[in-house]
Order: sequence, then C-alpha cells, then structure tokens
Amino acid sequence: MRLFIAIILLLGGGLAAIATTWFFLQTSEDISELEKTEAARIAQPELSAKSNEAAEQPATEQPAAEQPAAEQPAAEQPAAEQPAAEQPAATSKTEEVLPAIVMPTIDVARIGPDGSAVFAGLADTKSTVTLFENDQLLTQSSANSQGEWVAVVDKPLSPGKHLIIAEMTRLDGTTQRAERAILV
Repeated sequence: MRLFIAIILLLGGGLAAIATTWFFLQTSEDISELEKTEAARIAQPELSAKSNEAAEQPATEQPAAEQPAAEQPAAEQPAAEQPAAEQPAATSKTEEVLPAIVMPTIDVARIGPDGSAVFAGLADTKSTVTLFENDQLLTQSSANSQGEWVAVVDKPLSPGKHLIIAEMTRLDGTTQRAERAILV
C-alpha cells in the first residue's frame, strides 16, 4: 500500500512539475512576442524618418540617357527595383501629419498597507492623465515628452475593492478613457 501511495505521489509531483514548466514557458513566449511587437511599434517611426531623409536627398543632375540603370534617380527606376528607403515618401509624410493615437494605460500600481497609492503608465505626449474611482476624481498628472506619467494619490485609499480608471486629455482638448481599468 505504501508503494502504491509513493508511486501516486511521484506521478502527481511529476505532472505538477510539467504543468508548471509548461505554464512558465507559455508565459515567457507570450511576453517575448509582446516585446517583439512593442519593439516593432517603436522602430516604425524611426524607419519612416529614415525614408523621409532618403527621399529628400537630391538626385545627380546628369541626363537619364547617360546614367546607368543603377545610378538613375529613384523616381525613374521601376517601383519594384527601388529600395525600401527610397520609396516615395507620400505615405510617410501622411504618417507625420497624423499623430500616433496612444491609449492611456496604467502599467504600474503600488498600494501600501496604509492605503497610499502610486500609479504610472503611458499616454500621449504632454497630455493630462486623470485617475478616477467610479467617476470620483483621485488625482491628475501630466505625461512627459516620452508619454510617461506618474501619479501619487493624495488621499489614502480606504480598505476594500477599488476600480481605478485612467482618462487622458490631449492638448487639443479631446479626452479618451483607457480600455482597461485596475481593480485594487
């Protein structure tokens, strides 16, 4: 009987170890995919800025008949042969005109045992972030030039559950609420 219980315990422990390992591997894959997506989103404005610089460089003033195909200006080469950096800048200029729409997020929430609270997150650059609890104003903060903001709640939170919602007010006066709230 003891042998049977020992075998069951070993099998159960082995299954628990496999399940825990699988969970952490899946979570780390999700995080790495999220990091890749975030890195691509951050790198995208840099690529459009590089394509603008390449498009603004003047072409040489030799007649097209005297230039070899590799030296012809980008506008005269077929679109399939143009490098990505020399593609027409019409799309990247429209991207510059339209600012990136950023949803306000609460990325960090620290609540002390005494109810003191600090929140941090991302929003549009130089926007005002307001934190609410069920439409009751908790605090306001301003986002810096990178869109990062930090807010310290003046009045400690009471014991119990709290639903904290972030709302962003842009420089043009438009407001936008975060898609996700924090339940404390």
